[in-house]
Amino acid sequence: MYLPNVDHEFDIEDTICLLDIGHSTTKISSSKILAFKPYRSQILSETHAYCAGSKADERFEGLMRGRLAGKEGFSDKALQLAIGTFQSTAKRSFATDSVPEKPFLVPVQGIADNDEICVKDGQIGLATSDLHDIFEPIVVEILQLVKDHIKAIADPIQGVCVCGRFSQSPYIRERLSKEIGDKMGIPYLPMTQPTHVVAMGAALCAQQRLSRGQA
Repeated sequence: MYLPNVDHEFDIEDTICLLDIGHSTTKISSSKILAFKPYRSQILSETHAYCAGSKADERFEGLMRGRLAGKEGFSDKALQLAIGTFQSTAKRSFATDSVPEKPFLVPVQGIADNDEICVKDGQIGLATSDLHDIFEPIVVEILQLVKDHIKAIADPIQGVCVCGRFSQSPYIRERLSKEIGDKMGIPYLPMTQPTHVVAMGAALCAQQRLSRGQA
């Protein structure tokens, strides 16, 4: 039987993990499928950690402050413009196969040209390695969260269903698919509508808790 928004077939009694990689936190919950129509499941375990989209923003801001603070023309306005560009472009496009020789250009309004930090014509050039250093530590934290969670439950996992805003990052998606799907041998299943699924899942969990008489 197929679950909504997941291109994979499951059976009754299968155990699945829902990995919600959001803006501020990453949450993981495991549940056993009890029925499909209507869908019912038994929640086995839930946990979360602060390793998600906002952490990438913080790491980028730290990188920018380290390179620009004290330079001619540096201001909070220039920094916020750079962060906004990172959020709207790099987080949505940077991938594991991004061309190493092609710098990622970020506007740094008012900053004087500076060859030492690769600033020219109001833009700073970031290397692929710079972006890798922003994203990869977050991948490592998410993977550890997944491994610890799976280790803590007795049931074998038939799939890790992935949703949430930050799960749409190509780099995050490709790295987790490789580590969970290829190396751990567990189907890595991105939701077809990752942000919509979060709201549906929250409503479903609340409904299940109410049916069990929990607040």
